[in-house]
Amino acid sequence: MFILLLCHRQITVTHLFSFALIALTDFLDGYLARKFNARTPLGQLLDPLADKIVLLAAFGYFCYTNSVSTWFTILYFTREIIQTTIRIHAYTTNKQSQTPTFFISKLKTALSYLYCLLLFAEAINGWIPETCRSPMAHMIFEVIITILSFTGILKPYLKK
Repeated sequence: MFILLLCHRQITVTHLFSFALIALTDFLDGYLARKFNARTPLGQLLDPLADKIVLLAAFGYFCYTNSVSTWFTILYFTREIIQTTIRIHAYTTNKQSQTPTFFISKLKTALSYLYCLLLFAEAINGWIPETCRSPMAHMIFEVIITILSFTGILKPYLKK
């Protein structure tokens, strides 16, 4: 989806629905894993990694098109690289142990998906009126996601 998006450089309804499907299947996958107790250490490493790849690609594209702030994109990328490094280290150190995902991190991911969906909708002409596209709304989303991001990454260290 993102390769086609970069080639065409225009978001279509297909891109929006593809991204919505990605978000929905991510939620469904997590729900089913919890419901049937089908969690594994490898799954707990790969599921957040898949989220990170999708969201980093989306925010990277939206930064490239000046739809999101550069500061936000840099901080978001930095947090995800740090978190991924911590997760990979924890997994390679002890493959039998599961790395928990905190609620605050799940909330950050959900808000990130929601923000991306709004960005996709904004990019499609006529879906969101120009008068509803507020730079303040973008800033609020970006600040909240950034705060949640770094709170989630620091939470284990603050408990100690």
